[in-house]
Amino acid sequence: MCLKRIWTLLCVSMSSCYSAEIYVSPAGSDSGTGTVNRPYRTLAKASAHAKPGDTVYLETGTYRETLAPTRSGKAGAPITFVAAQNAKPIISGCDVIDGWTKNSDGQWAASVDWDLGLGKNQVFLNGIPLIEARYPNKATYSLFEHDLSPIRFPEREVITGEAFESGKGGYWEGAYFFGHGYEAWAYQCARVASSKNGELHFDLGSLSYPWFEKPMKWGDPVRLKQGDGAGFLYGLPAFLDAPGEWFWDEGEVRLIAPNRVSQIGKSEARRRLWSLDIRQQDHIVVRGIQFTGGAISIQGNHNILENCHGIHLSHFLNFDNGYVFDGGHVEGVGVRVNGENNIIRGCLIEKTAAGGVALFGKANQVIRSVIQDVGYAGTYGACINISGEKHKVFFNTLRRAGRDCLHLNTGAKAKGGHSIMFNDISHPGMVCMDAGIFYTFGTNGMAEDGTLTRIAYNWVHDSQDHLPSPGIYLDNYCCNYLVDHNVVWNVPKDAGIRINAPSKGNQIVHNTVFNTKPIGSRTHNVFPRYNPDEDVWNNKETYDVVLMNNLDLEEDAEKFLATTAWLRQHLPTKYSDMTKPIRDVLRVLHEKRAQGYKGKHYAKGTLPQKQDESEPWPSFWTKEAEIAFIDIKDAVVEAVSLHAVSYTHLTLPTICSV
Repeated sequence: MCLKRIWTLLCVSMSSCYSAEIYVSPAGSDSGTGTVNRPYRTLAKASAHAKPGDTVYLETGTYRETLAPTRSGKAGAPITFVAAQNAKPIISGCDVIDGWTKNSDGQWAASVDWDLGLGKNQVFLNGIPLIEARYPNKATYSLFEHDLSPIRFPEREVITGEAFESGKGGYWEGAYFFGHGYEAWAYQCARVASSKNGELHFDLGSLSYPWFEKPMKWGDPVRLKQGDGAGFLYGLPAFLDAPGEWFWDEGEVRLIAPNRVSQIGKSEARRRLWSLDIRQQDHIVVRGIQFTGGAISIQGNHNILENCHGIHLSHFLNFDNGYVFDGGHVEGVGVRVNGENNIIRGCLIEKTAAGGVALFGKANQVIRSVIQDVGYAGTYGACINISGEKHKVFFNTLRRAGRDCLHLNTGAKAKGGHSIMFNDISHPGMVCMDAGIFYTFGTNGMAEDGTLTRIAYNWVHDSQDHLPSPGIYLDNYCCNYLVDHNVVWNVPKDAGIRINAPSKGNQIVHNTVFNTKPIGSRTHNVFPRYNPDEDVWNNKETYDVVLMNNLDLEEDAEKFLATTAWLRQHLPTKYSDMTKPIRDVLRVLHEKRAQGYKGKHYAKGTLPQKQDESEPWPSFWTKEAEIAFIDIKDAVVEAVSLHAVSYTHLTLPTICSV
């Protein structure tokens, strides 16, 4: 055995001694030698020559091809693709569109010899995505503001709406719908088969799943005044009528130039589904490269994506299933990872139609990355979607998602044992309803070896102003989760941590929440139409949850001050000055209550609440008190996060090695 190990180490050492440096540049030539002075031109050529231990250096420029390594590296001798010194390489799934001519109607036109299909084409001008021709027109370039028109559902496959009363029979026929019904847990799409008298009838075979219409049970009267749902149409040439719009039509793309643009500059469109495709290869390292216009696939073991920037990796408007994170498009997620012991580290992933990163397999890691502005297509895509077993998600910033920021995928066989720790997670529900900052439904958090999924030491904050919108959301049929030492704030309409029935084996301990509803509140009974595992959930009335040692501050001022006494320990010089304005308010409140005052600005033990703009604040609720309350909240975040303070004053362990 010793001789075998020595021989292995000797082979690795020899391979590293003979490792090569290969250079590639868009200005190079594939008839070159791959040296710094005579670089190759294509990634395909460089990849074909790269062997274990070799490093491929990418010079500045745009590579309009897919990076697809042709062989694996070895342990200790990976094949590395990296930006050359001071270089800024971009690998793009787009190709240039040129030869633009201006028609007499003011529209520009150019020939194209590819078509990705309905709702999947995307045109860029100077790096900015333009708008596919639609009706009604889009008023903004905001990623999440879809500018939808209200609709109603007189029948399941029929919509009406003031915007669609054309007065012309068949006017909308052949268009495609993108929008939502009342529940809006996910968006939905369909093809218009016919239209007449203001009614649009969909082709039943084209309805995406799920298909929402009117409210299932109760509906918010304010929302229902607007309609049952909302949406827009696209896919007809007649919709091309506004600056910044384009239409793809049988070998030709036409567009109306954006305002104040007299000539079409650098224009390009999606052509390839993948910008990086590691297909059953191991020990590949990709570092310091920007990817755009095509998704990233990592299938294999021990691969690393490091310090890379992925932007506009995926795009679609048409899909079969809104309940899945990629809408049913394998390239719909920005970065798809499958295999074991792969690492995404120090990356920025942003502006994807569905999920930002999806983890499958076992023991993969996402570390110290920023994943933001994802899921604008309204599917169950999150900043990170997790399936498989024992993944680690540490020290990331996850923010602004169409639905959930972090989603553990549904299914009794989704496995578990994950570690989700030390992340800053915020702003879900930018498109969909019933979203959580962290969300899972119907999952077992336990791995095969008995390890629980642990959600710990995260900052979880700022949900949308609608219901449901919890911070950490264990929806129906979830079991075997340990949720501890998280700080949850600014979830004003829902529970900081919500656990829907049935539930078993879940432990909610040592968490701090404020400006939220209480932990465990707004807990719904079982969702009746689905049981992910009838062997586990043979009793739908099960509610086995451990709630222990949580600091639940909510908006109760007296309780707030009573439980912030530990601030004296961490902020001894600031505590008295910070809390004095609120203590003064509470003193006046006690005096007025003793006199029988029952103003509707407050209930017993709570801070004053302004009812509307016409009603003044109580005179004793000073601006200084309001500022102090905010300052104390900030101090709570700082102290709790740095010291993991709860009733037991547990200390956050020092970990800086990951």
